[in-house]
This record gives sequence, structure tokens and C-alpha cells, in this order.
Amino acid sequence: MVSAHSHKAHEFHPHIQDVFDYADAVVTGRKLACELERLACQRFYADLERESDYVFSQDQAVRFIEFTQLLKHVKGKWASKRQPLVLEPWQKFIHANLYGWVHKETGLRRFRLAYIKAPRKSGKTFGIAVPIGLYMFTADNEHGSEVYCGANSESQAWEVFRPAKQLCEATPNLRKTFMIQVNARSMEARLGARFQPVIGKPGDGASPSCAIHDEYHEAADSSQFDTMATGMGAREQPLQIVITTAGTNIESPCFQLEREIERVLRGEVENDEVFGVIYGIDKDDDWTTEEALIKANPNYGVSVSAEFLKAAQKYAIQNSSKQNAFKTKHLNIWCWARSAFFNAQKWLELGDSSLKIEDFKGDECFVGLDLAKIHDISSIVTVFRRFQDGQLHYYVFSKNYLPEDTIASDERPELKERYSRWYIDGHLLAGGESEMDLSLISGEVIAMQQDGYNILEVPHDPHLGFLIAKELAESGLVPVEMKQHGSYLGPGMREIEAAIAAGRIHHDGNPVTNWCIGNVQGKEYSNGGLMPAKENSSSKIDAATGLIMAIARAMLGEDDVSMYETQGIQTV
Repeated sequence: MVSAHSHKAHEFHPHIQDVFDYADAVVTGRKLACELERLACQRFYADLERESDYVFSQDQAVRFIEFTQLLKHVKGKWASKRQPLVLEPWQKFIHANLYGWVHKETGLRRFRLAYIKAPRKSGKTFGIAVPIGLYMFTADNEHGSEVYCGANSESQAWEVFRPAKQLCEATPNLRKTFMIQVNARSMEARLGARFQPVIGKPGDGASPSCAIHDEYHEAADSSQFDTMATGMGAREQPLQIVITTAGTNIESPCFQLEREIERVLRGEVENDEVFGVIYGIDKDDDWTTEEALIKANPNYGVSVSAEFLKAAQKYAIQNSSKQNAFKTKHLNIWCWARSAFFNAQKWLELGDSSLKIEDFKGDECFVGLDLAKIHDISSIVTVFRRFQDGQLHYYVFSKNYLPEDTIASDERPELKERYSRWYIDGHLLAGGESEMDLSLISGEVIAMQQDGYNILEVPHDPHLGFLIAKELAESGLVPVEMKQHGSYLGPGMREIEAAIAAGRIHHDGNPVTNWCIGNVQGKEYSNGGLMPAKENSSSKIDAATGLIMAIARAMLGEDDVSMYETQGIQTV
């Protein structure tokens, strides 16, 4: 067996020695690397040392690497000199894992799914995606292989296929050896092989042996990914590979997949058929330093120049509106919409699914209601407050509703898939058939009070809140109509912003609410007022608005919110 400490005593092919040297440098700290890159290398060594159904085949790994390095550049400064592709050690590490690990009895490849996330200009296309596509198309000895470059737009679908096609056109020996026929929108080869770009779902009857999802962070839903995975059922050793940078939608299928990969890397979930490596910086790193650039960019100074990255970093430091774009593209950090008001990533980190609302029954709370009839979400957001070390902390629990018909048949694909997933998982609740039954909302809040929750106020929007305010008041609750003006909602937004930054807000991790938080934009007025806004009708902010109203009341002193001469419907 080979380990991080023993491998130098073995004789390896130079390519494989590069793999071990790279992994050693990462694991020992001689190379700047983030936690997830380091975990990928540690997993490699752990797999070498443990007893399992899989073995590492140096010959299979070398075969792939040598195939790749017979190809020649067709793009960039190396193309004019007809220089061959030269894989960097980190790229060899990826390929050695994907093609070197095989089942000890059958010899079939171990990994069926790979997730590789690296910043822009890191050599993902020519160093990873194109070689994999061409190898699986020609040299994998798979009868009738089908290789698809999947994307949601035509331009993106061609980002991998076009250079693969150009490589075949520029390499007569490759075409001759594998009998490649280059067509306008596809390629064919011996044994009935096929290589083509795909927009959306592949056609009926498709049986992918390899599916490459380039820049998966742009995918609005997982339909293409799921269809490809299902179509691979008849293949003995298929490979589905996601190659991406970070994005701006942390409710995307790409972000959800990344969370699953992280759990595998951390050993929280065991899955021998999934490979993942993620390049970037760690959450406490200073993004303004050169060390951050080196750490996040595995091809620093190779395919992306140090001067370019430093200049982009300097520009982002000087222009706050450009910082999220820089962090996403060049540091591989997930950031929500560029114009998002709240720090959505930090908000996510403050989520805690172990929080139970029952544990807060004796604490004062505020129940914010943002209500809708058909297309928007109706949200109940309950905020408890506790003082810790002299600071006010908030604990947030939420429930979100839509009519059944909206969940089932929303015409917008980006919403339909999301709503269905949340509904199945129990995060989005059905509230009526064709339109929202607001009595469900009032009934839920009244039931909370009857169950012993200490509800001081029920702040609500005036648009529909008046329909249930009287019922709430008659039950002994204190509805507070919150005017949808910047002077009333702005303080709540500022307090949430500050509480997120200071780690003073804690929540149950409801993904619907997470999404709404990330969609909030800030609309500022000349008088200092601040209002929540959204980019478009598909960017829902309902749960966030409910939270803003509840926080705006909860942040006040006790005398401001709980002392009333008479109970009834209050207006602020």
C-alpha cells in the first residue's frame, strides 16, 4: 500500500509521481490550498491505505494522461507553436483519480460522478473537459459510446464541443486511428461512437457513456443532469462530470450538488462512486491578499497570469459593486446576486437545522406575516429574542405556503422545479387549491398562542393582512400593521444586516427563506429610507419581508412593543 509518507520509496511512472508530489505538497501545507482541496488529497491517500473493492491502476491513469498529452493546442498563445497539451500536476491528480481507480475484480472504473470546481481561466476546458470528452469518445473501448456536452444555452454547450472538434480537425492521426468523422454539429467514430453538444434534455433513446456539464452553476434546474444520469443505466462504467466555477444562486442544483460533495469529502457520507475536488479560499481568508489568489487558482501563473489576477483584485477592492463578481469568478466563492443587500453566504452559515422552536416556548417572540393570494409566497416568520453577553440575538423559524395549483403548474421552469422539490421535502406547504387560504395562516398563529408561545406582536403587511387582523385581535393577539415604507422597514433591514455580520441571528435553515433572503435588493431613498426590492417577479422575497417586519419590532425596547393601554389592531 502507498501512503503520503511511503510513496517516495516506490517506483512510479513520472506522471504518477507528479500526482503524489502534488498531493504531498497539499497535505503537508507546502502548497497553499483550501480545506476542500486538502480533503480531496487526504481522501486519495486514505483510499490507498484502506481495504476496499477498489485498487489504483497506475497503467490506466498513465494511459489517459499520455493520450491527453498527444493532443495539441488549438487556442491561445500555444496554438501558433503547435505545442502539445501539458497537464499540470493538479490536473494529473484529477485524471489519475478518475481513470486510475478501478474495481479489483471487474477492472471497471470506480467513479461514476465527478465534481470539479475551479476559478475561471484555470484550464478546466483544455486540461479537463476536452481530454475527457475525446478519450471517452475514442479510446475508452466502449461500444457505441455517446458523449454529450450538456448546457442550458447553445453558446455554453459549444464551449467544450468546439475545441474538441477543432482538435480532431487539426490532428489527422487522431482522426485516422479512431476513424473520426467530423460533422457540423456532431462527430462520429469507430464502434458507433458519437460526440455532440446538447441543449436541455438529450433526445429519446440517448444512452450517455459520458456527460460533461460545463459551468453547471448556470443551470436553472437539474432536469438535464437527472436525465443524463438516468440514461446511463445501461452503461457499465459511465462518467458524469460537472466542471464549474462558483455562481450567484445558492439555491441552484449546482450549489446543492456541491453541498453533497462536501459531505463526502468530510467523511460525513460514504460514497465510493463520487469524486470531488474544490479549489478556492476558506471562509476566514482575507480575499484582498495575493495568498488568496494563489490558494484559489491552481493554475496561478500558468493559464492565468499573476498580473491579470492582481489587477482584477485591485479593481474589485476599489469598486465595491464589482467585488462579488471578482470573488465568484476568480476566488470561486458563491455569492448571491451582485446587487443582493444581505450577505447570503454568511446567512447560510448561520443556519442550524438542529434548532427546535419548542425550545423557545417561554421566550418573547414576534410573528411576521407576508401574505399573498396566488403567485407569491405567504410566509409566517417567527422571531425570538435572547440577550447573550450583553448583545441581542435573534432566533428565526419560518413556514412558507403556496396554493397547490401554483406549486404544480407554475409556467416558469426555474420556479416549477424549485417549488416541486421544496414541496416534496416539506419546506414549502400547500395552502389552498387555486388561491391561498389565509385562514390557514391565522389559524397557525392562533394555534401557536394557544400552545403557550409568548407572542408579543404579529406585524403584517397592510395589503392582505387586514383580512385576518380582526380574527387575530379577537383571539388576544396584537396585530401590527406595518406600512410598506422605507422609514418603517429600513431599520429592520439594517438590523438584519448588522446581525448577520455579527453572527447575532440564528435560523432553522429553511431553504425557501434562504432563497428569499438572497433575492433581496435594497432600494434607498434620499431621505435615508430603505425598502426591500426584487430584481424580477421570479425573485421572491416574501419570507425576507416577513423577517424584516418581525425584526423591526423585535429590535425595539420592551416598553415600545409590549405595553399597550388596550389590545387590538395596532398601526405603525
